[in-house]
Amino acid sequence: MRDQLYVEDSLTEGDDETFYPEEVYAVYDGAIYVAVPTRAGISYHGYPYKGTLNKRLVKKLQAKAEEADCAAKFKKWVKEYIK
Repeated sequence: MRDQLYVEDSLTEGDDETFYPEEVYAVYDGAIYVAVPTRAGISYHGYPYKGTLNKRLVKKLQAKAEEADCAAKFKKWVKEYIK
């Protein structure tokens, strides 16, 4: 799972003043994960995400789920955990 959360797979671009993303979103086995820095720019802690996400990000994550052949599980996750 760790490979799924690497920064180069990030769907959010950091701003010019930040040298590392503050959040990295990924899909693993249909579930949405978010990773946040534990040591800025060095390590991240990833966990399943539950809450509100903007529709554009959900669509990008859905495309990742389709590429990973877990779109049905993703749809179920979004219905249950994303507002």
